[in-house]
Amino acid sequence: MSHPQALDAAWRMAMVAPARAIELVRPWIDGSRGDAPDFAHLFARLTAAAACGRDLDPPLARRWLEWVVDNLPLAQLRADERRRLSALVRGVDGMLRGTQRDLDGALAALDAALEDRRRLPPLDRHYLHVWRAFTLLARARPELAFQDYFAEYDYIRDHHPELFGLLSLNIGATLVHAGDWTGAETSLRQALELTNQVPLRGFGIVCRANLAYCLIHTGRRNEARRLMGEALQLDRHFVLRRHVGDVLMTVAEDLIETDYLDEAEAYLVGMMEEARGQRFALGLATGHWCLGRLAWRRGREGEALRHWRAALLGTRRFPHLTQGWKTMQAVADFYGRHRDWRRAWRWQRRFHEAQVRWERQSASTRLAYAQAARELERTRELSIRDPMTGLLNRRQLIQHLDEAIALAQRDDRPLVVGMIDLDNLKPVNDRHGHLIGDQAIAATAQQLIETMPEDALLFRFGGDEFCALLVGIPASAAAERFEHLLELVRAWRPPTLDERRSLITASVGLAAWPEQGQTADVLLHAADFALYRAKRDGGDRVVWRAAPLV
Repeated sequence: MSHPQALDAAWRMAMVAPARAIELVRPWIDGSRGDAPDFAHLFARLTAAAACGRDLDPPLARRWLEWVVDNLPLAQLRADERRRLSALVRGVDGMLRGTQRDLDGALAALDAALEDRRRLPPLDRHYLHVWRAFTLLARARPELAFQDYFAEYDYIRDHHPELFGLLSLNIGATLVHAGDWTGAETSLRQALELTNQVPLRGFGIVCRANLAYCLIHTGRRNEARRLMGEALQLDRHFVLRRHVGDVLMTVAEDLIETDYLDEAEAYLVGMMEEARGQRFALGLATGHWCLGRLAWRRGREGEALRHWRAALLGTRRFPHLTQGWKTMQAVADFYGRHRDWRRAWRWQRRFHEAQVRWERQSASTRLAYAQAARELERTRELSIRDPMTGLLNRRQLIQHLDEAIALAQRDDRPLVVGMIDLDNLKPVNDRHGHLIGDQAIAATAQQLIETMPEDALLFRFGGDEFCALLVGIPASAAAERFEHLLELVRAWRPPTLDERRSLITASVGLAAWPEQGQTADVLLHAADFALYRAKRDGGDRVVWRAAPLV
C-alpha cells in the first residue's frame, strides 16, 4: 500500500477502528521527530489525534494535535493541503473539547472548521458533521443533530459502508431516546445488516440491544429475546459493561425485560464498579435504576425502592430526562402498590411533569428527524431528476440501463432502448423565443410519459434529447408506441401562439437487447446511431439499428 493509500485508509478507520488507524500512521509519527514536517507527517498526527480522541487516550490526542498546530506554520504545503489541515485541526480540537464537556468551545471550533466545507473532501465533512452532532446531543439538542447526521448521508452510504453502519446506529439510538420506534427500527436494521463491515468492538451488540429496545416497546418480546440471546453470545466476557451510561441502560434493561435476569445482574455488577471508579453520576444512576428494576422483577420491592432513590440522587447531579421520569414512575408504582396514596400521588405528579418535559423534547426530535429525512429525499430528487421535465437525468441512465439489462437477462424478457431528439428546436427558439422552446421540451416529456408503459424508465438525456428504456415490450409494440409519440409531438401547438402548422417534430432511434448489443454502452451507441440515421433521412421518423455494432 503506497503512502497516500495508507494515510487515507487510516483516516477512514479513525472512527470505526481507532487502534488500527494509529498502527497505520505510526511510521510517519515515529519518522517525524527529526525531519521537517510535510503533509504526510502532519496528517498522520492529526489522524492519530482523531482516532485517540474519544475513547483511547484523550490527553495523548491533545498532545498530538498540539504538535500539528506547532508545526503547521513551518511546513511547506500547497494551499489546498494547508486549508484542509487547518480545518481538520479545528475539527479535532472541537471533538476533544466535546469529550471534556467544553460544549460551547466544541461547537465554536467545529463551526469554524465547517466554514469552508465545500472545499473539503466529503469524508472530512462527514467527520466534522458527526462530531458536531455528538456535541449537539451532549447539549440535549438532538433536533439539531439530524441536520449534521444527514449532511453527507448518501455519500457515506455509497462509498463507506463501515461508516454508514456507524451512522445508522447513531441515528437509530437517537430516535430510540425520542420514542420514534419506526424510524429507529429502520436505521438500526440498516446498521445490523452492516455489522460485518464495522470493525468496532461491541457494534453488533449495541445494534441488537437498541433494536430489541424498539421491539419491546412495540410488543414483540419474543424477537427481542432472540436478539438479546445473540448479543449475549457476542459479549461472553461482558465487554460492554465498561460503557457506563446510556448504552448499558439499554443493554441491561433489555436483558431484564426479556428474562435474562442473571445475565443482567452480571452486567450491572461490573457496570457499577466502572461507574464508581469514574465517578460518573449518570452511570451510577443508570445502574441503580436497572438494579431496582431487577429487584422488582425478583419480588424484592424494598431493595428496588432503595436503588431507585439512589438513581434519583444521580440524576440530580447529571440530569437525564428519560432516566428521571422512568425512575419517578417506578417509585410512584411502588407506593401505589403499597397503598401509600399520598406518596404515590406526589411521585406520580413528579413523573408526569418530567414526562411532559421529555415528551416535549422528544416531539421536537421526532419532528426534526422527519423534516431532515424529507429534505434529504428532496435533495435526492433534485440530484436525479431534471427540474424542467421531472424525468430522470442523464447521470442515472447507465445505472438504470445496467439494472434493466440484468432484469431482462434474468427473466428472459425483451428490452428496447429508444433515443428521441426534437428535429427543429433551434428555428423555434430563434423565431419564437426560448420560452416556447422550453414549452416544447416539457410537452414532449409529458407526451413521452403518456405514450410509454408505466414501468418504462424515462430520461432527459440533455437539451432536447430524451431516452426511454422499455423492459418486457416486444420490438413491434415498442415501435408502435414511438410512432404514436411522433404523432403527438407533430400535433402539439404552443398555447400562447396562434399556429396552425406543426412547429416541432421528433426523430427516434431504437436498439434492442441483445440483438444490437449486450452492454449498456453498446446499446446506447446503437440507439444513437439509429437516431443519427433518422435525422439524416429527414427526421420525423422511427429507425431501428438493424445490425449489431462491431
